[in-house]
Amino acid sequence: MKLLRIIALALFALVANEAFGTTYYIDFANGNDANNGTSKATPWQHAPGMQGCTGTCASTTPQAGDNIILKGGVTWPNSVFCWVPPSPGNSSNQIYIGVDQTWYDSGVCGSSFCRPILDAGGVLISGGDIYNRNKNLMLNLGNANYLTLDNLEFKGFYWDNTYTGDGKNIMIVMGGAGQHIRNCYFHGWSHAPGSNIYDATGIRGDTHDPTGEVGADVAYCIFDGSEGDQKSLGVVFGGPPNLMYNIVRYVSNAFVGQFSSVHDNLIEYVNNGFSSGSHMNAIESNTDQESTGGLGLLVYNNLIRHTDTGVVNIWVAPHSGRISWVFNNVLVDTYANIMDVAYCLPQGSCPSGGVVVVNNTTECGPDSNPGDSCTGAGSPVLTDTTRNNHFITSNANPVNQAPSTVYTVSNNVAQSKTTANAQGYTSSQTYAFSPTAGTNSTVGAGLNLTSLCTGSLIALCQDTTYACAYNQVNHTVSCPARTPVARPSSGAWDAGAYQYSSSSANKPEPPSGLTASVH
Repeated sequence: MKLLRIIALALFALVANEAFGTTYYIDFANGNDANNGTSKATPWQHAPGMQGCTGTCASTTPQAGDNIILKGGVTWPNSVFCWVPPSPGNSSNQIYIGVDQTWYDSGVCGSSFCRPILDAGGVLISGGDIYNRNKNLMLNLGNANYLTLDNLEFKGFYWDNTYTGDGKNIMIVMGGAGQHIRNCYFHGWSHAPGSNIYDATGIRGDTHDPTGEVGADVAYCIFDGSEGDQKSLGVVFGGPPNLMYNIVRYVSNAFVGQFSSVHDNLIEYVNNGFSSGSHMNAIESNTDQESTGGLGLLVYNNLIRHTDTGVVNIWVAPHSGRISWVFNNVLVDTYANIMDVAYCLPQGSCPSGGVVVVNNTTECGPDSNPGDSCTGAGSPVLTDTTRNNHFITSNANPVNQAPSTVYTVSNNVAQSKTTANAQGYTSSQTYAFSPTAGTNSTVGAGLNLTSLCTGSLIALCQDTTYACAYNQVNHTVSCPARTPVARPSSGAWDAGAYQYSSSSANKPEPPSGLTASVH
């Protein structure tokens, strides 16, 4: 039902835009750029801004509220890149680039819709260096404001040492306000042989002026490197500020940048990449990108599991004067650097600010022998509050306390794996390390934090959603993976990401036909 609601919302957005603007149809297999492009019977071959766009396509500039519809199942090859969509969208009327789910090639898709395919073909993009910036680039949204990119498949991205260094090999560049990348599927990337190849980037935000990306997000997207190249792509670098409801797996980095909120993402199998001198990350945010109702960064309801040695799982660097919040996350089968609190930014000039780490369930180390510290500050921050967490570790000091940091540490439950397993908390549960009985150690062990559950922190008064489930047949996302349980408004909360309930609401089965891989 959640997936149907997402599709309905996307269709509603399309219909709403059609009321204000023109809809253009694009079919690389059967279109012609000399057509008017305004009906399914007279589509263009290229979308405006694609390499090779000629005729009426080249002379047409889409306006705010217009829709650019790519036919489902059709493939656009390497020759159309770098694609630079014109986008005069505004906050009232976006440019929509996506799909009409009733328009698709049945010879490719069968009896139901499948995504349009943007295929770099496993070779370098010759048209990627359009600004003489030495880049191998599929899609440039750097100067586009208020644009939605929806339900497209990106595959075949390739890189070698032709363009070396950071930020040279990128699938999509973002950089404008109000940009939304939704429901897209990224896979099948590859690079030239050799361990001296720089890691590439899936989506790169504007690292020079990230405040220009206000309101932008990546949501309900899938980044899956399981087809072969599993350790050389960083999914998001720099921005946008909001990342939610995504599936990220078999990559070298998931999210690294300056963010506002990172929530309800499944991140698994993060591997060590080829870039020397750099650690890999599941989530690393170096100060929040934009204030969230006066708060700092929010990291919640994420599931992170099966990460490689040396990978940083959650890293937060609080912004001066703001509090960063980390809650309702579940981390399983990780290595070292579990939930790191970094120094306050800008460094040396933070009169106030800090981090609150509450109600997380964390297996601190590999599932075979979890024995690492679970959280804490390696460098001084002003305040660090660690409460209501469930730590599975044999380490006698699960919270690493740096000098010059004011700590509040209380109501955490730390257990060895053996002790946890004896009570029914295991990594093999449908929802890993969740309580199975009212007598479990986490039940009733937490402080009641209801007074904090206002505005952007309303999700704190429910327990974890366990991120999202991944349908690996049609490559779609279903969220939440688990029906959350309300935490009580009075009386003790449970420690950890879960609130125990004896009713079936605590233990729903995943939606029919959906799978999420296990270690």
